[in-house]
Amino acid sequence: MTSPAKPHPWTCPSCGHHASGSFCSNCGEKNWNAHALTLGHLFEESAEFLFHFDSRLMRTAKVLLLAPGKLTCDFLSGRRRPYVAPFQMFFVANIIFLLIQTFSGLSVFTVPLSVHLDSSAYSEFARRLLNRHLAEKGLTLAQYSPEFQHVQALHAKSMILLMVPAFALETALVVWTKGRGAAAHLVFALNFFTFCMLFLSVLFPLMAGFWHLTKPGSAHLDLIATALEALGVLVFLRKALATVYGLGWWRSWVSAGILTVSLLYILYGYRIVLFLTTLWLT
Repeated sequence: MTSPAKPHPWTCPSCGHHASGSFCSNCGEKNWNAHALTLGHLFEESAEFLFHFDSRLMRTAKVLLLAPGKLTCDFLSGRRRPYVAPFQMFFVANIIFLLIQTFSGLSVFTVPLSVHLDSSAYSEFARRLLNRHLAEKGLTLAQYSPEFQHVQALHAKSMILLMVPAFALETALVVWTKGRGAAAHLVFALNFFTFCMLFLSVLFPLMAGFWHLTKPGSAHLDLIATALEALGVLVFLRKALATVYGLGWWRSWVSAGILTVSLLYILYGYRIVLFLTTLWLT
């Protein structure tokens, strides 16, 4: 019986450590050979990465949507390899949501300048700031509005992240007796906002199709969309809070209701910050 060939010794190009296996025992660098630089190997490696990432992505999305709270519990207990990491999944969901939002024509995180100026509790404050800004720039509202909308859309996607720590703090206040640390609340909030963006990515095309078929008034469409969004958030939070924090049936529903309402105020605060940031950048 022929004994297996011993691996040739090699020097790690990353740390200079002398190694003999397939990987450097000091830093984990892989022992690349001449075949690793061929187009065929590069294609195989890329396909393998995409296949494994895609399978983890689908598994993560499935667990997040169908088993609220399980993803957070698995992450906190150390079971992480089957899933995409919370921050990575958040940004993937962000990209998916923004693409769906663009094609559906519906929006949650960005609003027209006219809404800031006429339909918000801070409208008087916003008009005062904008009038001063337009006077300094020597522009009319009609001239300035397209630039505002463009810059607001560019920065809205990155500023969604600002709502995560705010929601984590709200969650900590609601479930403060359950002994979870700050990191647990942050992971819970990240997974929650990831769920929201994936949920809206499914809901928005359905709402766009409904609008195309029935042509309801915009006020009615907004009311229906808001009701469905709130219901989805409420049901998700009820189950997730029970799973992650061990809340009972009644307390999980009450806590979910409080967090759903608080989310509206967080979203309102986000819009104020987005308006001020866009005004400053333009």
